[in-house]
Amino acid sequence: MMSWRSSLISIAGVMVTTLQLASPVFAQTSPPTSSGPMTVERMHSGFYGGADVKVTDFNHHTSELIGGQAGWLIDDAFFIGGAGYGMVNGGRDDELWYGGLVLQWMVPLGGRVKVGGKALIGGGEATTSQSGIYTDVNIDPRTIGSDPRRLQSTVNDIARNAAVLRPVTYRYNEGFFVFEPEATASIRVAGPVHLTGGISYRLTSSYYLYGYYTDSHLGGLTGTFGFQIF
Repeated sequence: MMSWRSSLISIAGVMVTTLQLASPVFAQTSPPTSSGPMTVERMHSGFYGGADVKVTDFNHHTSELIGGQAGWLIDDAFFIGGAGYGMVNGGRDDELWYGGLVLQWMVPLGGRVKVGGKALIGGGEATTSQSGIYTDVNIDPRTIGSDPRRLQSTVNDIARNAAVLRPVTYRYNEGFFVFEPEATASIRVAGPVHLTGGISYRLTSSYYLYGYYTDSHLGGLTGTFGFQIF
């Protein structure tokens, strides 16, 4: 399996190649509605929606998510709506879904290309797995002391129970808050259909494990590729 860094590089390469192939078209701006020193362009507002594929680092594994977003685009520049994503290829039976409010600002570059920034604010749920060793040996170190006979007895107990030691996988289910800022780019390919891409980082709340709060392993660098209709 490719590493998440290789996957992001591949997505970035596709975006750059697409923009290069379409570069002759970029110079063709939309015809103005009036001639002369002042140019007036018509702004569009309406439904905005589409589907995305995300390649991300989750629980130290490269995973893929699918989902989409829908909402309202104002004056071809500001989008407000909602989005949701679910994991389709989690490592070691991991699971992840999240969604929430999406705010996006877009700036046109030429007639067909837009760049901008986006942020998802919401929550989700994840199931992660951790490996460990199970054993029935239960020894209180306070009972060993410095007596050599007790120490030898303890060693014998461990040796007799060594056969029951076996690897196990522990699964943890947890809810979390998510904030995902993203840099975006899009190119119009036909009518209202746009190819889109972006680079983001998923920031999540901490989780509780073995009685301690630790840094979350649910966040990660993410590359997005999809299409939108607006």
